Amino acid sequence: MLDTVPNVMPASRLSCQLIYSDELDGLTVALDPNLVEKARAA
Repeated sequence: MLDTVPNVMPASRLSCQLIYSDELDGLTVALDPNLVEKARAA
């Protein structure tokens, strides 16, 4: 799926690969602003 996304970097990962747990409390996630705007427009 990442091969269809613009601005992919070597460390890019799909968020569905994160396993939610208490250890993630306080986690800060950076999102590509271009993708955020596209998601809001959808």
